[in-house]
Amino acid sequence: MRLRAMLLAVATAGAASVAPMTAHAASIPQQALRLTAGAESAPGTWTPLRLDIGPHTTGHAYLGLFSNGPLNAVYQRYDSKTKKWSTIRPDSYGAVSVDTVTSGKTASISLRFRPDALYNAKPGASLKAIVDASHFASGRNINDASAKTLIRTATTKLAGVKNPSTKRGVLHPFTLTTTNTTKRNYRALAQDMDILGSSKTKLATAKDFQLQQWKTDAKGHSAWQNLTLVNKNGAVKATGITPATRALAPGASVTYTFRLAVRTTATPGIDTVGIRATATYGSQPVAVALGDYWGVLDWD
Repeated sequence: MRLRAMLLAVATAGAASVAPMTAHAASIPQQALRLTAGAESAPGTWTPLRLDIGPHTTGHAYLGLFSNGPLNAVYQRYDSKTKKWSTIRPDSYGAVSVDTVTSGKTASISLRFRPDALYNAKPGASLKAIVDASHFASGRNINDASAKTLIRTATTKLAGVKNPSTKRGVLHPFTLTTTNTTKRNYRALAQDMDILGSSKTKLATAKDFQLQQWKTDAKGHSAWQNLTLVNKNGAVKATGITPATRALAPGASVTYTFRLAVRTTATPGIDTVGIRATATYGSQPVAVALGDYWGVLDWD
C-alpha cells in the first residue's frame, strides 16, 4: 500500500522550508515521521490528520488513503498564522505531498482529509482504511508512517424503479431514500438525479421523459409537480427537487417520491432507461444509487 513508482519519479523535486508548528507528540527520531488520524471519517466531511516530523528531517511526505487499493481524497493544511485551511494541490503526477524539512526540533503539521464518495462500496458500508505518508528524500523511500481510520458511508436507495410495462406515456412511481449511516452531521444534504436512456443508435434526451415529484406546499397541500429536465454530460438531469437541501443527523432519513414516464413522443427505439441518484454535501458526492427502469443499463 505505498505510492511506489509514481513517487520515485517525483521525489527529487526541490523542497521549500516549512515553518514548524508546535509539536504535539513525544520526541521522534531524526528522519522519522508519525501520523495520527481521526478514528472515523465519512465522504464529504473533514477528518483531522496530524503529521509529526523528527528533527533534522529532509524531503517530502506523500499522502495517500487506502482500503484494498487507493481511494480518492482531498487534503488541506492549516496555517496557524492566518488561521485558515488551504487545499494541497496535486502535482503533475497526481501526487499530494508536504515538505518534511525541519530544524533541530520536532515539528508538527496540522492537516485534514475529506474522502470522496466510495462508488464501489455497498450502501451504508464501513471500510477500514489507512492514511499513509511515504517519506522520500534524495529520490529514496526513507520510511513510511500510517494511521488507521474507519470510513462510514451514507446510504442512498432507490425502490420500485423497475417498470414491468414498456408502454409509453404512463407514469411509473418510485421512491428515493437517503439515510445518514455515518456518525457525522450532514448540515445541508442535497439530492441529484439523472436519467440515462438509449436506443440501439441514439442517446435519450430531456424531451423523451416526464419526471414528477410528489410535493407538499407550505399550507400542507400535496400534489404531483413536473420537474424540469436538462441535458448534461450525456444524461438527463432533473432540476427543482425539493427540499433543495436537508439536514441529516446520524441515523436520520429523508424520502422523496417520484414518477417517471417515457413520453409517447420520445425517440423511437428507446428500450434501455436507468436512474442514477446522488446525495451531495456541498459539491461533494457522498452516496450513489442506481436503478434500472427499462432493460439493464451498462453502468460502467
